[in-house]
Amino acid sequence: MGRPVRRARTAPVRSCIVVRIMNDSSGCRPVFQPLASGPPAAPWWAPAVPPTPHPVVPALPQPRRLKAAAIPGLAGWAARATAAGIDLGIAGGLMTAYLAVLHLAAPAFAAVQLLALLASVDVRGWLAGGYWAVGAAWLVVQWTERGRTGESLGQRLTGVVTVDEETGAPVGPARSILRGLLHILDALPAGAGYLRPLVHPRRQTWADGISRTVVVRRELIESIAQPR
Repeated sequence: MGRPVRRARTAPVRSCIVVRIMNDSSGCRPVFQPLASGPPAAPWWAPAVPPTPHPVVPALPQPRRLKAAAIPGLAGWAARATAAGIDLGIAGGLMTAYLAVLHLAAPAFAAVQLLALLASVDVRGWLAGGYWAVGAAWLVVQWTERGRTGESLGQRLTGVVTVDEETGAPVGPARSILRGLLHILDALPAGAGYLRPLVHPRRQTWADGISRTVVVRRELIESIAQPR
């Protein structure tokens, strides 16, 4: 009987890739390396996927929006209206005083107007413009002071302060003047913007919302400024 034929052992088949590396003596020679198992790596430009948190905590219900009366530290509508009334009242008083001066000094102004007419200049428009300029100048001065210190004269008397809604600091003259001009929007329609603090959570008018300001009581600022 012939010899039994020995079967050669076969190695398990493995997928390979060819990588060429440099060899100092023989140049390039192929080297076989097995393919890496598992999923392919993400490209470098792919966004990183955060790991899934474990265990998963259910989201807590969000708190309800606070009402205006439930937020402490904000100035009341009556105090704000009183402060604005004081500032506007003084502006109106200065404008009335300007008219009184024109009336009392009518002979002198008549002489000035006569000389101006000889020079073909009409000063009546200037005198009329001065009436509005006096009131506007007073408001600009108060808005500038409010931007520097947080208080106009009316606010100082009523104990309220205008501050930035994020930092609690005065907003600066330029931003304060812009807020004052934006009060024109509060008057439209039918003064609805002035009534908005009665229902708004931060008691803001339209001008407050655009300029990102809130009006608070002075006690709140003083309590924050005290050393702890």
